[in-house]
Amino acid sequence: MDLRDFTAYYAESLLFIKDKNGNIIKLVYNNSQKELDELITQLELKGEPIFIIILKARQIGFSTYTESKIFHRVAMHANTNALIVAHEVDASTNLFNMSKLFYEKLPKSLRPMIKTSNAKELVFENPTNNLEDKQINPGLRSSIRIQTAKNVSGSRSATYQIVHISEIAFWDNPKEAMTAIMQAVAINPKTLVVIESTANGFGDYFYSLWDDSKEGKNAYIPIFVAWFQHEEYQMPAPADFVINVDNPELTPIYGNEQELRELYSLSLEQLYWRRWTIQNKCKNDLDTFRQEYPSNDIEAFLMSGRSRFNKDLLLYYKEAKNNPALVTYSDLSLLLSRNSGKGVLEVYADRKQYSSYLITADVAEGLEKNDYSCLKVFDRETQEQLAEWHGHIEPSVYGELLDIFGTYFNKAVIACERNNHGHTTLARLKQLYELDRIFVRDAMRLDDVIKEEYQAKEPRYGWETNKTTRQLMVNILAERILNKDIPSFTSKDKRELMTFIINKAGKAEAAPGCYDDRVIALAIAYYLLQSDLFNSTYPIEDLRPIKKLNILQKDIQRFEENNIREFQGEDYNTDNEYLSGDSEFESILDEIR
Repeated sequence: MDLRDFTAYYAESLLFIKDKNGNIIKLVYNNSQKELDELITQLELKGEPIFIIILKARQIGFSTYTESKIFHRVAMHANTNALIVAHEVDASTNLFNMSKLFYEKLPKSLRPMIKTSNAKELVFENPTNNLEDKQINPGLRSSIRIQTAKNVSGSRSATYQIVHISEIAFWDNPKEAMTAIMQAVAINPKTLVVIESTANGFGDYFYSLWDDSKEGKNAYIPIFVAWFQHEEYQMPAPADFVINVDNPELTPIYGNEQELRELYSLSLEQLYWRRWTIQNKCKNDLDTFRQEYPSNDIEAFLMSGRSRFNKDLLLYYKEAKNNPALVTYSDLSLLLSRNSGKGVLEVYADRKQYSSYLITADVAEGLEKNDYSCLKVFDRETQEQLAEWHGHIEPSVYGELLDIFGTYFNKAVIACERNNHGHTTLARLKQLYELDRIFVRDAMRLDDVIKEEYQAKEPRYGWETNKTTRQLMVNILAERILNKDIPSFTSKDKRELMTFIINKAGKAEAAPGCYDDRVIALAIAYYLLQSDLFNSTYPIEDLRPIKKLNILQKDIQRFEENNIREFQGEDYNTDNEYLSGDSEFESILDEIR
C-alpha cells in the first residue's frame, strides 16, 4: 500500500499525537474519523473539489483527523499549500502544534526538507540559498500556515489547495472572513475545504451554511455525529444503576432516560456515561449537556441559542412522526395557476363540505429578495392545519389569492394582517370577497387589547400586529406548545419555530438570516381559534350549510315527486351542489353561495 495515496494508512503507521492525559501516543483513528476518511477517499476518486461541513459534539476527533489529512497531503505531495484558521490564537496554535509534532516524530527518512518552522508556518522546501542546488533538489515546495479569524486578509495573496476552518460559529465576522479565504482557494480536483464547529444558536453564518448544505443549496456535504455514536462515550454501569423514567427529583436533571434509550437504542453503559457527564462536567445542567453533546443537529443549535418557545417541547414536536402528509389537490392548484405569484402550495387534508375554516395571512412586500408572504388554512373545530401557501407575491395579487382560498374553503373567515403592505392586500380582498367573512379588528375586543380610543367609525378590516398584539399572540402560541395543545406542525413550521429567538434587546423575532412569516400566521390562528370572543363573533354553527343543503334536497325530492321537471341529460353532484339550466335551482344555489 502506497503511503502517498492513503491517509489512514500513513497516519496510523507514522503519526503521533498528544492524548487527553498529555501522553505522546500513536494516532489510531476512531470510528467517526474512519468514516470521514472513507468518505473523503471516495470523493477524491471522483476527481472533484471536496467541501465538507461538520457539526460536532465535544472531542469526537474531527479536528485531529483534519490535521492529519492536511499533514499527509502537504508532507507527501509537492506544491500543496494548506491553511488552518480558528477563532482565536490559542485554538489556531493548538491545531498547528499537531502538525509540528507530526513532523518531529516522523522517521528521518520520511521527513521532507524544511525551510521554515515558526509560530505561523511550516514550509517544506530546500533551505539552501544556492540556486543551483535548489533547482536540482527544490524539495516539496509545500506549506502549512495558520491564521486567526480576525487576521485573514493576508490569505488573499496566497493560493491554497486545502483549508481547515475551525469553530466558525464563534468568529466575529465569519462572512467577511470566509469571503477573503475562499478567494484564495484553488478550485480543482485536489481542493479540500473542511469546516468544523460546535453550534452557537440558530441564525448565524454557520447555521446558514449548515442548513443550506442539508437542502443542497451549496457544495458542502453535511456531517453530524451524535454523542452516542462515539465509541468512547460509555462507562460500565454499577449494579445499582437504575434508569430514570419519571422520578420527580431526577427528571429535571437527567430527563426521561427510558424514552431516550428507546428513541436512540442506547445501552446501559451509554446512559451511565451520560448521567456521569451531566453530574461531573455539566454541573447537573441537562441543557448544558445537550448543548455540548447533542443527540441531533437541531438539538445542537437549539440548546446553544435563546429560543422563545420551550426547547424540550420543540424537540418533542421535532421528533414526532406525525408531520402532516401532502395530498394532491389538482383543482385548487388549477385555480391558483394565474394568481399564485412565486410561491409554493402545500395541502395536507381534504376540504369537507360542512366544515368551517379560518385563514390567517402574513403579508410581505412582494419582492423576491425580501420576506415571504404566508397564508395558512385551519379547520376551526379540530384546529388542524389544512393548507399553506408561501412565497413572494404582489400585495394586491395576494388579495386575489386570499379570495380564491376563502371561496374554496367554504367561505372561510380570513384574518389578514393590516400592517404596511397588508392595507393593499385588504383593499383588493374587500373588492372581491364577502365583507362579513373578513376579520374586523373592531368586531371583537381582544382581551382589552383594542381600546376605545382606537375605535373607528368605519370597520377596520384585518388583524393588526403591533407591540401589544404581537406579544399576546406569541405568548398564546408558546402556551399551547407547552401544553401540547397543537396536533402537529409541518417540518417547515418547526424550523421557523426553532429559529424564533429572543434577541439581546429581549424581543422575540426570527434569528438573523431566518424568517418568521409562518410563526406569525400560526400565532394569529391559534390566538383566534382559542378566543371565545372570536368564536362568538364568527360562530361556527352559523357557517354550516346543513340547513340550506336540506332545503336543496327537499326541493329535489319535491320536483321529482311532482314530475315538474325532467332532468334528462343533466348531472347532479351533491358535493358540488350544482344543477345547470334551472332558474329555481339557481336561486337556491345563490342562497347557498
